[in-house]
Amino acid sequence: MKKMNRRKEIARWIGIAVTLLVFGHEQARAQSQIELSGLFYMDYEYIAASSDSGSVGDNGFRYRRVYLTTDFEISEEFSGRARLEAQTSRLSAGKPLAFVKDLWLKWKGALGEGHDAVFGVQSPPSFTASEKAWGYRSLERSIMDRNGAVGSRDFGVQLKGQFAKDGQVGYGIMFGNNSSVIGETNRGKRLYGQLSWTPSDRVSMTIGGDYATDVPFSPDDTEANRANANAFASYDAGKVRVGAEGYYRQTSFDGLERSDFAGGVSVWVIARVASKAELIARVDRVDREIDQKEIGETFVLVGLAFLPHKQVRFIPNVWISKFDSNDNPTVLGRVTIHADF
Repeated sequence: MKKMNRRKEIARWIGIAVTLLVFGHEQARAQSQIELSGLFYMDYEYIAASSDSGSVGDNGFRYRRVYLTTDFEISEEFSGRARLEAQTSRLSAGKPLAFVKDLWLKWKGALGEGHDAVFGVQSPPSFTASEKAWGYRSLERSIMDRNGAVGSRDFGVQLKGQFAKDGQVGYGIMFGNNSSVIGETNRGKRLYGQLSWTPSDRVSMTIGGDYATDVPFSPDDTEANRANANAFASYDAGKVRVGAEGYYRQTSFDGLERSDFAGGVSVWVIARVASKAELIARVDRVDREIDQKEIGETFVLVGLAFLPHKQVRFIPNVWISKFDSNDNPTVLGRVTIHADF
């Protein structure tokens, strides 16, 4: 009888333990939420014209970008993202590249309500608002990203939030390695700052800048300091969206009596021409002085996006780049597929 009672007692405690484990596991799942997502850009492209006559007629299929993203929420205060990217490009001779694109942890309200801290590999505040308003990263990067004025990622710590509860005026301040997604490669660092003003759902404006120290400069790794200023504005009228972005960057060299500059302006228009179609047009003008040589480029992008689903876009487009020093432009015809999943 005593053995039977002991077995019943053991069974009861095992049942309680299992119940607590299951309950604890469900509570942990409820508190820690994980969301998986991704996107890709694929193209068929044809080089119709080029300053390099040998490349005219080159064509083929390629995937330009693939994201696999894990967003997680540990608690009301802590959340983050881990994202892998794979891509192919003409610069990599078509060989696939894979790397960590995002790896960050956000502490919500770290400096009080509405003021967050983000640690890790993340987007600097420089063109977050302009890229979101542009909305066609699948066709081309924003002007600063495309011309290397500011990278799309850096490893560091960022403080961001709003100055008022209505959220109209926001800020972002980041201190980073200035080494993009790779580990630190030199002693230099970069400080970013951005102010945003969103007076309504239709209007968005930003102004900001950044300063980088001890930047290795090719070909002899001369150290340089770089200062960059930028501004952006967009207006959404419903069926038509317009935007303009500009920047100016100055590079000074240690021990040298010269400095280089680069600057440009980008203007774009996106018009809803049917219930599931948008016309895209963009013009960039960029001027640079590198080693006392002036380099100017005019860039034009025109496309027609078909949206059979809110997460899928088919976009025939033409990409034109004309450098002042070349007689002929580069003309690239593409059909781009953009899918979120």
